[in-house]
Amino acid sequence: MTTIRVLHCNTHGDGWTADSPDLTGWSVASGSYGASKTAAEDAVRAKLAEDGAAEADVQITHHIACSR
Repeated sequence: MTTIRVLHCNTHGDGWTADSPDLTGWSVASGSYGASKTAAEDAVRAKLAEDGAAEADVQITHHIACSR
């Protein structure tokens, strides 16, 4: 199983962003952490499908990387 780490960052007043050091070519921005997690999982799955990777063999983990 492959793990894709999603790193979330909260910027005071601007909401949340997320991307991953394990899967390049995508990022999301949202107003809340919950929305950021949902959008990130959707984006990771879309990117994997675009790259032809098997989604069933992937675990997505979420980490708060920064708060500004």
